[in-house]
Amino acid sequence: MKRRKGHCLPRAQITLQSVQSLLAADRREEAAIALQQLLRREPHAPGARLLAAQLASADGDHERAIVHAQAALTGSSDDLRATRLLATSLAALDRHAEAIAVYERMLGADPSNEKVMMSLSGVYLRADRLADAEAIMERAARTRGEVREVWHEYAVLFLCTGRASEAMAILDRAAIRFPEASDIAVTQASVSNYVPEIDPQRVRAVHARAARLLEPELAPITHANTRDPDRALTVGFVSGDFHNHSISYFLLPILENLGRERFRPELFWTGRSRDSTTERFESLAPLHACRGRLAREVASEIRQRGVDVLIDLSGYTMDHGLQVFALRPAPVQLSAIGYPASTGLNGIDARIADTITDPPDQNEHDRVLRLDPCFLCYQPPKDAPEPRIEDPTRPPIFGSFNAIQKLNPSLLSLWVDLLRSVPDSRLMLKADLRLTSVVSRIRATFERAGIGADRLAFFSNTRTPQEARSLYEQIDVALDTHPYNGTTTTCESMLMGVPVVTLKGRSHVQRVSASLLTAVGLPELIAETPDEYRRIARDLVLDRARVLELRRTLRPRMLGSTLCDARGYTDRFERLLREAWRAWCDGVAPTGSR
Repeated sequence: MKRRKGHCLPRAQITLQSVQSLLAADRREEAAIALQQLLRREPHAPGARLLAAQLASADGDHERAIVHAQAALTGSSDDLRATRLLATSLAALDRHAEAIAVYERMLGADPSNEKVMMSLSGVYLRADRLADAEAIMERAARTRGEVREVWHEYAVLFLCTGRASEAMAILDRAAIRFPEASDIAVTQASVSNYVPEIDPQRVRAVHARAARLLEPELAPITHANTRDPDRALTVGFVSGDFHNHSISYFLLPILENLGRERFRPELFWTGRSRDSTTERFESLAPLHACRGRLAREVASEIRQRGVDVLIDLSGYTMDHGLQVFALRPAPVQLSAIGYPASTGLNGIDARIADTITDPPDQNEHDRVLRLDPCFLCYQPPKDAPEPRIEDPTRPPIFGSFNAIQKLNPSLLSLWVDLLRSVPDSRLMLKADLRLTSVVSRIRATFERAGIGADRLAFFSNTRTPQEARSLYEQIDVALDTHPYNGTTTTCESMLMGVPVVTLKGRSHVQRVSASLLTAVGLPELIAETPDEYRRIARDLVLDRARVLELRRTLRPRMLGSTLCDARGYTDRFERLLREAWRAWCDGVAPTGSR
């Protein structure tokens, strides 16, 4: 009897190859049914069990994947694919000891397998075995140093445990070994923003090198866009972060207020994480999925959609789309919001900043369009709890809720001196502090200065954003990080009524909080030197009346400031885009200054 389209094969005709053919034809549901029938007929077939494990893992059903992987190994104990799948599924369920045992057996059989070493390092890290994670990555770099992914993972291990300088040193070694590797150069550029006491010229140099490796040699490009200075413009935004990410607090107010009769937004999404915030972005502008596509394909689509102004929101962060900008798909290309430095790309005409983050007399190397008084607009979450202080009579408490990557020995030394100057004070840190060795290293820094563990409190990731914001009621003064300032964290601190003290430095990344504080009307909390930082923070935390008054008044002050004036900000943003467009129509570069 002839089989009707959409029906599975008769059971006798089902083979592993026929199941794979159904999958190749994107007939997933039929393939799953056929595979079940095949397993009922041949329950011990290693190939069928392996395929079942792969499908279960892809569906996120790691318990079922483990059952099938173990069954596959019963029939073929040396199957590396089944062994690796077993290990990754065990790790996904936080069954770390079992996963480590499997990976170590794999490494015993193949001691130079860098993929196994990198995977094992990751599981060691999640199992709170940082020393073992470092040791296995050092071994990978020593024995498989010709594989550049090893160096990337080795550096990231140090960055994500609060050691940016060490991460940069690893990347420096990798850059010598792989001088033409753009992925190494991009990571090096990103990490340079976190390194304390780094020379600004060095930061510019590593960014310029990353840009050179990303940008191809292109013949002069002619754009077909109509040179009409006053027509409606199509504005494209490129990011990997159109989801529940910090960038949403600063991009959504623009999209919600952009005048659609003058500007038509389009979103080009290079990321992978989708959630309710992604749906919110989709409700405001067409969203085009770009992940997995070649840069030239995305650039071609941008041209076809007639994008006039293209804005990068990511810089050299994860899932960036700078390769697209290097191909020059739009007449005007800008960088804004999401990256605290110049990318160095010739394909970026200008960077949007302000006079505080990028003073004209301190910026000689890239073109800046200044969106004064503040280059950002913050849209607070609607469900933030009301500001309060848990116990007004408690000892004074400083706090920092910035990412672990932003902590460094110089900064911790500054905080040590601050706590010594306020003898009864405490310090609360919230970051990714799940590793006991990381907490121990931070605690030891303070203990060496005579500051006991009873004056320190550590919190790791909280279950919900609400829970994280509730922690602000336990601190009096927030301490900004240096050299990489807080952005969302600075805004969130002020929203919760907690004043932020910042140390203003020489470059954009070190001056963001100064811009935010000025926008809210608190320039007196901006320090020019480490000594002034300590003095401002000490005097403020000891002024209990002012701490209590700011807890009550800082949120309304912030909401009424230019920082949260979405309509006013978007008007200025529109004018800036229009001026940049008119400059292109006139055949000149955007009218920014260096």
